[in-house]
Amino acid sequence: MTFTPVDGAVSGPKQDENPDGYSTRQGGRVTVQGGRWACSGCGRSEAADDPHHAAQHHGRECLAVSYT
Repeated sequence: MTFTPVDGAVSGPKQDENPDGYSTRQGGRVTVQGGRWACSGCGRSEAADDPHHAAQHHGRECLAVSYT
């Protein structure tokens, strides 16, 4: 299951990049390192052309509950 459409677009407007990462709806954290983002809520990690925008999108969509 992927949140990036086949054309590579990521939904939602891009916000300012945050070096500390982005919150998920359930208290997780999506961080960016290099060209990858990783989610503490669901454990997912993925490479992306624009990892900050992809991380922002995942933070809005992830419903996993973080226990960390």
